[in-house]
Amino acid sequence: ERLLNVQKAMKNQTEVAVILSKQLFSTKAKRSNSVFSPASINAAFTMVASGPDGKGEILKAILSFLRSSSVEELNAVYNLISSFVFADGSSFGGPTIKVANGVWVEQTLPIHPSIKPL
Repeated sequence: ERLLNVQKAMKNQTEVAVILSKQLFSTKAKRSNSVFSPASINAAFTMVASGPDGKGEILKAILSFLRSSSVEELNAVYNLISSFVFADGSSFGGPTIKVANGVWVEQTLPIHPSIKPL
């Protein structure tokens, strides 16, 4: 049952990625050379949802936007995506992909004290 829930969650997040892609490439990036990473978007939202500020209205908004039922589901989807996207293919002559994701906050916005040192 858990696998089915993760599969459904991945389908939901894929739909969100398609919506974002259509919006991005029909407006800002229409005539530009752009790169769009749904995996990185997923990672950023999952980090915010999992952090100390990921509760209340922020968490509800993220879960609603990503069509997800819980932070645990977001983490399960991210772990599954990561296992495929960032798999080490070097033993088969393929690439090894290393990724670092982060979330940046506008300087004028308040930051929860528990994450300021990070």
